[in-house]
Amino acid sequence: MQPGLSGIVIPKTETPDDPIRADKLLTELEKNRGMEVGTVKLQLLIETARGVTFAYECGMASSRVNSLVFGAVDYTRDMRVKLSATGEEVLYARSAVAVAARAARIVAIDPPWPAFRDTEGFAAHSRAGAQLGYEGRMLIHPNQIAPAEEIYAPAKEDVERARKVVEVFEQGMREGKASVALEGRMVDWAVYRAEMDLLAKVDLIAEKEKRKKANRKV
Repeated sequence: MQPGLSGIVIPKTETPDDPIRADKLLTELEKNRGMEVGTVKLQLLIETARGVTFAYECGMASSRVNSLVFGAVDYTRDMRVKLSATGEEVLYARSAVAVAARAARIVAIDPPWPAFRDTEGFAAHSRAGAQLGYEGRMLIHPNQIAPAEEIYAPAKEDVERARKVVEVFEQGMREGKASVALEGRMVDWAVYRAEMDLLAKVDLIAEKEKRKKANRKV
């Protein structure tokens, strides 16, 4: 525990008591070592039936918690079932953890994909998780970094459409309209907000790339 540490992962998180106790310990250590309180964040691994049941409460237990990670291997072990290639035995839990993370306004992270040479399986599983609400995943091999960044980043055509939607809708608002038509589809406030969220993610990625380049120069 020292300046520069950005966060820790708590495995087998099952109840809100886990992040609450971790928060208290971290606060003590930060004060003792002259660090700003709240600097070190918590990432909670949800990998048991009990953890899935209390996932939302765990996510809300401390302001330090920034993400929930679903752990499929230990979850299936706890459920006394075998983890299959099709994954129907984890669909409920995987979905529930993603919903809990969004309800707590934190990030949902998919579990690692152990078969690091299976690039097609990795891509298909990641895209399915993204559709459930996962915004990233734990990686176990450098080969997975580039495809993960591509999968979780907005597609170029989606970004272009988002910019067009925002431009057209904001023009409509200036004209006093509550909805506008674009390419045969209705655009209302909900659609506008969704596209604004996508563009915010684009800005975050651009900022991250900027920091990476700056660090390489140093």
